[in-house]
Amino acid sequence: MLTIFANLRIENEDGLLHLKDSFFSFSDISDDWLINIRGKLREEALAFLTQHLGEKMRRFELVDDSRGWMTNALDMLPYAKHEYIFVWNEDHINLAPHEIYKEIVREMKEKKVDYLLYSWWQFGKARKAFDQLQLLTPGNYIDTVHMTPSQWKQVQKTQHPYYLISLCGIFHVKFFEKLLRKDKKKIPLFFTKQLYRFMTLLQYGIGKFNQTYYFHKIDSLFFHILRRFRKETPFDLEKAPDRTDILPITIAVSKHELFACIDDDLDTPGYQLIKRGKYPLSFSLDADKILEGGNKVIESTEEYEVTKLSLRTDEEYRCAYYEDSIRITHIVKETIIITMGRVQIATRREDNILSAHEAVVVYPNVGYMIVALEDAHMLIVSPSRKKKTLHYNGPQGIENEKHD
Repeated sequence: MLTIFANLRIENEDGLLHLKDSFFSFSDISDDWLINIRGKLREEALAFLTQHLGEKMRRFELVDDSRGWMTNALDMLPYAKHEYIFVWNEDHINLAPHEIYKEIVREMKEKKVDYLLYSWWQFGKARKAFDQLQLLTPGNYIDTVHMTPSQWKQVQKTQHPYYLISLCGIFHVKFFEKLLRKDKKKIPLFFTKQLYRFMTLLQYGIGKFNQTYYFHKIDSLFFHILRRFRKETPFDLEKAPDRTDILPITIAVSKHELFACIDDDLDTPGYQLIKRGKYPLSFSLDADKILEGGNKVIESTEEYEVTKLSLRTDEEYRCAYYEDSIRITHIVKETIIITMGRVQIATRREDNILSAHEAVVVYPNVGYMIVALEDAHMLIVSPSRKKKTLHYNGPQGIENEKHD
């Protein structure tokens, strides 16, 4: 049905956690996984995947990044069992029922589709231009268009902001191989850097000057041989809006959101799963006695803010906030310390009852509610909002789910 293709670098604990959460969100959709892991936490990631995939997984030892991501990918590709390749991005989470992927691939085969964007739905914006221009042929799970250069120019005129080809794609194996071979050989990144330095001088000399626009113009004149990224990364596989040299191809567009990015809005505020309150996936209220006999005094600092909260029996307190930045690198946490009484602290996924001298750590982007089971006092320790832009919903309610 579908081969999962993973040529990933896992460098830190956040990346490993994302990989695990992403895996569990779609682990049942394939019986064929091509896995090559690089990076500092390579062995940990491989141990996890081996445990959960067993014989479904073919493990590769392509750890020499100097060969280039595309060269290593071409070495993996001949082992694909199926006609369609799902390129796994570990920072994207599946939101759709697993069973629909079988139907999506069946339709892709039937309509001879080359490529489907499976993430960056952006609340429907990713297909808006196609709908406006009435380019799509409807199907049951996907809609399709045989995209020609002239049609793509029409799409761009609608201010469609997205790439022609994204790394978050399901590809026909022959089309995927074609992309890998087409852009594997480029001139060294050194020349691109020199070109940008020259254009920077022009910008200072003549004023307004769109470097990105003119870079793509120059690149097209030289048959797209300028490297935009280091060859150790996969990003040259993606095709910017000007790459009409790969057309015509048959593109599929999903009818509903399939995957979404954990921590990046791209150009749509509130799109990422963190801001939608849908990540972290595994939520544990980590209770611990951190006050020594209730005598430890915690004060606000430049780094933390401490709020004193008192609730009478049956009184409620609701809260949610997140850092309002395009890309969130660290998920905000709050520590709630009970100094007197007994409370119930509930999130979407679970709730705990805590007494005096106990504490919990919560993710406020997911949102939580405190209900006093008896008169209670507590301290809420939050990251300082000084010098930060935060989206904040206070005691009146959790409102950051308007995009669900």
